[in-house]
Amino acid sequence: MTTRPSTRIAVAITAAILFVLGLVYWWQGNLFHEVVGTLFLVLLILHNVAVLRWYSALGKGKWTVRRTYSTVVNAFILLLMLSLVVTSILVSQSLFAALPINIGYAAREAHVIVAYWALVAMGLHLGLHWSRVLAVVQKAAPVVSTAAGTMIARVLALVIAIYGVQSSLVMLLPEKLLAIPALDMWDFTIDAGGFFIRYAAIVGLFVVIGHSLATGLQAFRGAPART
Repeated sequence: MTTRPSTRIAVAITAAILFVLGLVYWWQGNLFHEVVGTLFLVLLILHNVAVLRWYSALGKGKWTVRRTYSTVVNAFILLLMLSLVVTSILVSQSLFAALPINIGYAAREAHVIVAYWALVAMGLHLGLHWSRVLAVVQKAAPVVSTAAGTMIARVLALVIAIYGVQSSLVMLLPEKLLAIPALDMWDFTIDAGGFFIRYAAIVGLFVVIGHSLATGLQAFRGAPART
């Protein structure tokens, strides 16, 4: 299946938005969480169908450092997403509640932990392919590719990364990734927008990290490799 780069990028970014929306469980409730999660799953399937050629090429070509990094990140996010789907069905209270599945606290805890690791992996994955996003943006707005545009983009990336680090601490991301008990009750009645801005910044932080690593590892490649 062949799709335009802009279409694949739109699907990936929409999926990221749906993923963050799925984090507002204590604001919008379980049904909203499961509906958003199901829509995310549909986009995830579409995305994987669109990149089937990448899977078929795994046994071909030269394995450079850059390609190895790309494959590790992709395998990591694929494993997390599969785990997320399985645990989502296990803990479902609405859409899949009719299934005769008995679950315990461990499955719910695993679902939460996997979700936050998936958030990190999603940012790294987007960063891995951020050059394609930039190519689409530069084609639509050539001014972005000028020296001034490049400088502004780099400053913006730095600002997002710094705010992303600060937001990670505010939203207790380290504790959530390591399953450390912590009091995390965001008051959506006071600042619902701030919740989304902070999580967007966290995703942005890992996009910057992923893109920086991919760009740096490009110097170690022996030959161009498609990812």
